[in-house]
Amino acid sequence: MDDALVNMGCIVKPGVANPKAATEGRTYIVSGLARSGTTMAAQVLREAGLYLGKHLAELVCEDREMLAILHAGRAEMLDRAIAARNAEHRDWGFKIPNIHVFLRHTDLSRFRNPHLVFIFRDPLAVAARNAISEYFDQLTALSDAVVAQNSIVAFVQNTDCPSLLMSYEKALIFPDEFVDTLTGFCGLRPRAKARRRAIDLVRPNPESYLRGARRHFAGSVDALQEGVLHGWCCQLGELEPVALDLFLDGSKTTTFRADRFRADLIAAGFGNGNHGFSIDLGPFRADPAVEVRVTVSGRTFELDNSGRRLGDYMARSVSA
Repeated sequence: MDDALVNMGCIVKPGVANPKAATEGRTYIVSGLARSGTTMAAQVLREAGLYLGKHLAELVCEDREMLAILHAGRAEMLDRAIAARNAEHRDWGFKIPNIHVFLRHTDLSRFRNPHLVFIFRDPLAVAARNAISEYFDQLTALSDAVVAQNSIVAFVQNTDCPSLLMSYEKALIFPDEFVDTLTGFCGLRPRAKARRRAIDLVRPNPESYLRGARRHFAGSVDALQEGVLHGWCCQLGELEPVALDLFLDGSKTTTFRADRFRADLIAAGFGNGNHGFSIDLGPFRADPAVEVRVTVSGRTFELDNSGRRLGDYMARSVSA
């Protein structure tokens, strides 16, 4: 078979040539939709020898420092971080999904000789993973994935950076070619053993990823006292208060945060204890027969004891 006729799931956009790139060094930005295979690509690059940051979230190979800077939206912080890494490494990179949300294509000029690596995956598979790991509604997640993928394509089209676009599904079929194309684009020449280890990383559903990639929430609707509904919710391992949605008879009524301190929560080991909520139902004129549901905002995760009639909560007790 003519190899030129085989679809390897790869698009290379040359970009504008920079004759000084080989001597000055390059910055490689690995991105794509969240849950699209960016972790696999980053793991391959790290195994092949590319520096991806000092403070990595090991499970997903994500640069925590760079992510915090981009979340803050502080250009001066980003410039300082870039300058520090340029001084320490000729070539370096970082992996952050959805980079188009944090940076405009014009912001790429802040980086030294930026090269983009984008991983693409079947949007339906991305949506299904987000439904499992993030508790998103499946069809909403699918719609969001399609829109976001189009935004990524537009991002690549608007930049003159050299770009490598690769298919996650094709990578699983042709792991050797995936590794060789990816490392070649990034100027890496791993030794035979390192290349073999990198190829071994190209596989679906690694157990460690499946165990750790899902968010874990805990919480409960506890009681109704003098018209105030009490309960709690937190994301395990996180201190940031969780936003919740209140539904009365199936209609979303309000969104609020579980951020009140409760001594029983800190005693039970739930974060810093600032995960309780007390919401006055008086303005909603809810009668005892109304069905009450409380979910993590925008997600399908529902608190324990949610889904009861309002009157059922009146006899319960709540800790303060």
